[in-house]
Amino acid sequence: MALTDPELDLLRELLQDDPTDDVFLQVGAELVRRSAWMEAEGVLRAGLEAHPDEREGWALLARAAMECGHHDLALTALPRFDTDPARAPDAARLEIEILERAGLRGDAAGRIEVFLAVHPGDPFVCAVRDRLAGPPVIERKRGADPFDTPERAERYAAAGRADRAIRVYRRLLYHHPDDPRFGARLKELASERTVRMPDLAQELGDPALAPAELPEPAPRAQPTYAFDDLAFDPDDFDTDPDGGRRRRRRTLLQR
Repeated sequence: MALTDPELDLLRELLQDDPTDDVFLQVGAELVRRSAWMEAEGVLRAGLEAHPDEREGWALLARAAMECGHHDLALTALPRFDTDPARAPDAARLEIEILERAGLRGDAAGRIEVFLAVHPGDPFVCAVRDRLAGPPVIERKRGADPFDTPERAERYAAAGRADRAIRVYRRLLYHHPDDPRFGARLKELASERTVRMPDLAQELGDPALAPAELPEPAPRAQPTYAFDDLAFDPDDFDTDPDGGRRRRRRTLLQR
């Protein structure tokens, strides 16, 4: 049952005095319903430390942690509640979504097969199956360079440039070390990359075939000129101080 704002504020006050109060489950469920993921995660973690047997609380914590991007915490919470598709289909869907977001594509695919055997044609699970059939879809995150995005890395991978895709994912992993999907995708690309640089040493010829010494050309004498016969007469140029056009009256050839 949804809580009103005054009711929620009253229960929050109780948790401020004692975070392990039994009302933590009710508050956590309401915060999850309102998509207040960060606050819900804090309330549920504190409450579950004192009430570890609350399976509903672990399911709520797994949802909040997944939405916050804390996939390790979400994976830790999974074994603490029932995820059998026959008994708890909603929890089973949550498990599949957590595995997908955490980059555990193989585990997610296995859980999808089990789920569809019980609920064939489930639209949510079929959509996850279709996504897993293609390149991994990673939420939009950027590195220091705004062009370093998962979308750009996947375009490189589709074009056959796994080396550039790996470079982009390494930058993303450096700036987002808490996201395991970047590391998982890096391993996939590294295993798929088979192109190697050619061995240029194979193209070198036999050193014994090169001449031991090349002959140097003989020095050539530079031409000399006699400048004594090339004297200039001041009358060869008109130096009119009034700015008239300077003309050459005679050339050396006419002399």
